[in-house]
Amino acid sequence: MTERLEPQYPEVLELRDELWGAGKLDDPSFDAAWQFARADKIVIAAPFWDLSYPAILKIYLERISVCDITFGYDADGNSVGLSRAEKLLLITTRGGNFSLPETAWMESGAHHLKALCAMYGISDFQLLCAEGLDDVRNNKEAILAQAMGEAQVLATQF
Repeated sequence: MTERLEPQYPEVLELRDELWGAGKLDDPSFDAAWQFARADKIVIAAPFWDLSYPAILKIYLERISVCDITFGYDADGNSVGLSRAEKLLLITTRGGNFSLPETAWMESGAHHLKALCAMYGISDFQLLCAEGLDDVRNNKEAILAQAMGEAQVLATQF
């Protein structure tokens, strides 16, 4: 957020492609990708937003998806993950319940991150989610307390 990343406007992509083509992967515009690729473990905390996550996280993910930094291709053209991390944890909250079989298909953020983990070579995607917070029939404090308990267990294993 502090870096105020711009969306992948045509001029941003043009500069990125120019730098990449010239082999200038040490340019500061690739710093976020290198930081991500070199991390041992990754934790992303983001609210549930329009069935996914906030646009700034999407922009960040687009910025770190750089061939020869976070992923690449082998001699046969198969995608190969280049990220060091073996684990990625997404922490989120949701107003509704999107873990149920009948609603899980509607949630696209965790599915997108899980797919990116496969592309980046991160084998262990985990999700910690406090759900149902907007449903007035639910006890929000109990939902959050349960999520905090799960977080404490995850902290010892992650």
